[in-house]
Amino acid sequence: MPNQREADRRFATRYRLQFGIGALLLAVLTVPSIVHSNAAIGTLRNVPAMWLPEEMPIRREFFRFIEDFSVTDVFLVTWPSARLDDPSIDDAMNWLAPLSSENSTDLPRFASSEDTYHASILRLSDGDPPFQWVRSGSQIVERLRSPPLNFSKGMAINRLRGSLVGMDGQQTCLMVSFSPEVSCDYFELLSLVRQGIGQTVGLPASDIVLVGGIVDGAVIDEAAIRSIVRFAVPSSAIAAILCVICLRSLILSGTIIAVAMIAQGMVLAMLYYIGYDLNAILIILPSFVFVLTISAGIHLSNYFREALAEVPATSRVAVVRAAMAWGYKPCAMSAFTTVVGLLSLLLVRVQPVQMFGMAAAIGLLFSLGMLLLMLPGAMLLVRVKQPTAAIIDHPTHQGPPAVQSNHRMRRWFYELPLRRRGLVFAVFGCLSLAAASGLPQLRSSIRVPDMFAERHELNRDYQWFEQHIGPTLTGEVLIAFDRINELDPLERLDTVKALHGALTQVDGVGGIHSGLTFLPPLPRGSGVSSVSTRAVIRSIVQSDSSLLHEMGFLHRAADGEVWRLTFRLLQTEDTSTETRMQSIDRAMEQVLSGLQPSQRPRLTVTGHVVIVHESQRLLLEDLIRSLLAALLVIVIFMSVMVGNPVGGLLSMIPNMMPTVVLFGLMGWCQLPLDIGSVMTASVAIGIAVDDSLHLLSHFRAARRRGFDRKNSAREALNYCGLAMLQTTLICGCSLAVYYASEFKPTQRFAIFMGILLTMAWLGVTLLLPAMMTSRMGRWLGSR
Repeated sequence: MPNQREADRRFATRYRLQFGIGALLLAVLTVPSIVHSNAAIGTLRNVPAMWLPEEMPIRREFFRFIEDFSVTDVFLVTWPSARLDDPSIDDAMNWLAPLSSENSTDLPRFASSEDTYHASILRLSDGDPPFQWVRSGSQIVERLRSPPLNFSKGMAINRLRGSLVGMDGQQTCLMVSFSPEVSCDYFELLSLVRQGIGQTVGLPASDIVLVGGIVDGAVIDEAAIRSIVRFAVPSSAIAAILCVICLRSLILSGTIIAVAMIAQGMVLAMLYYIGYDLNAILIILPSFVFVLTISAGIHLSNYFREALAEVPATSRVAVVRAAMAWGYKPCAMSAFTTVVGLLSLLLVRVQPVQMFGMAAAIGLLFSLGMLLLMLPGAMLLVRVKQPTAAIIDHPTHQGPPAVQSNHRMRRWFYELPLRRRGLVFAVFGCLSLAAASGLPQLRSSIRVPDMFAERHELNRDYQWFEQHIGPTLTGEVLIAFDRINELDPLERLDTVKALHGALTQVDGVGGIHSGLTFLPPLPRGSGVSSVSTRAVIRSIVQSDSSLLHEMGFLHRAADGEVWRLTFRLLQTEDTSTETRMQSIDRAMEQVLSGLQPSQRPRLTVTGHVVIVHESQRLLLEDLIRSLLAALLVIVIFMSVMVGNPVGGLLSMIPNMMPTVVLFGLMGWCQLPLDIGSVMTASVAIGIAVDDSLHLLSHFRAARRRGFDRKNSAREALNYCGLAMLQTTLICGCSLAVYYASEFKPTQRFAIFMGILLTMAWLGVTLLLPAMMTSRMGRWLGSR
């Protein structure tokens, strides 16, 4: 006994020291987890082109296009009274012109003027002109009507119809290009532009319409930041309250919540330290780490609760030692499987997903280490009464005790899969088959309007612009001629004309511009007029100061010549981008097949629509592949744990069922699959595997002690059931607050997480115990 008391004192001193060190470490990390995580949120910007691997041809082609044609982020501005002959167009042009590098000499005058909008914009851009150039539909029409083109007004308007001029021939817009050297808060800058133009043209800011890729990114960034700032604290507060209610201990709850909050802040701070900008993929990283930390903390606390029922109450240190001894191995195994799943994301070729896997794995290991460091000391400080649950007599054993729940409803629920396993198999089988039949109907979506409510300002702007002017989603076809000396410029233009015409025949494609837009009609005759027109065309093509070159539709290099063909797709149309891109590819191939081999140019389809579409496709394909790789590794691990590969495969059925049900339900309901919904599957599998490992661990321990399958499953449920319910309840309710967000991906994340967590809990609580009591149980644990 003296030796035991001495050992207890040593362990008590060690546990208290660990708790003190952990508390000090949390206190030290509080400031960076708050300050630097907010700094990381401030870097949030979605640039899909930067997500792709550097060696990927599509990325290289896109950045070469930007470099060759000096094209950066372009947005379009219009308002109801923006007509071709309306003076408000010139007023807005004059207001924007000093903010472009083309008119940089005017910057000092405006920076010191009384125009507060100019001054605010220049402060945001650190005094540099934020825009590269500004053009208006009226300006381009006048250039087309001037020498050497001398178009009639009607012809000039027709050339721009559906892009810079509306179908009515009057409504027009401004086209503004951001400077590539400027990086700032684009949402605030665009808001100032909207207000400044509104004041200039005498309209409220809400009547000014802004559309374009840079506008989409700015609005998405702002909505994501607002969701984090607005709901992170309420989410953590709900988790803290539920922890206290479930664990009935302020010290245990406070420790778990403190570790979870610091961990989620530090994963963001880590991104800030390495200089990695936050984006739409990484936005769910803090919630992921928070949920897994809560889950691990609840299970460890559950081991402490059960150790109180087994170890004499006179030795609190012995209780804590037993709890940690019983809980260390299952928690370490669950952490290992989750880390394996996260590291499998390194197989995804999209950089933010790789970063998600690395950061989440580090965050999980950090939080688990902090829990193992601090919870023993917290358990020593807890004042609890001896549990009233009844102990089941069983042979002497190493491991946690078998405890029967005295809660009537909970006891009935635990008995359901043991006594009605046929019913459980039938319900889950029918549900899975019905859901699986909806999987073929699942579709992905990259449409920005789908991310916001229909009444949102961004959707309103797109609907107005596409109704009054034309499509807004921009793509590019680059037509490269390598052997320019072998073809006359007019022969090259014939090829451009054929491709231009083919695009006009594709449904859903509009706003088509090419070099032909800024050239006279190609003559076919041999008269004086035709010869003169050909000479004019050749001079325009050769002149670097022509409108053709100024608008960036021709690039000449030493090794050849590249003509640019721009098209736009409707944002507000339900047809998938993939379908429309396939139609464009078929139209291009049909034109090329009709040309002689020596006349065929190299075609490259690029632009923002291609980059976003390819990023989404690559993301979904690689995520599925990485998910399968993770499942394979987890199956191998589970096979080693249960001692046979069949048991490893069987143990994954309850873990995969929630994902099948969710995605099948999405297919039936025609809900689009996006990155947020795919990433939630990883979260749910992590939670489900965590619960499965704890349940299987106790089932196998009971089987080794000689219990039959039914009593072993009953013991495992009585032991783990409450912790699994508490984990699902706390994580689900804390994430449910994000449903109030106006940003639909955040809303869907909250809904999908609720469904996945509930289905994961039902699968592990009902389906897995039913499997344990059936003949499949012999593969999951033997005597």
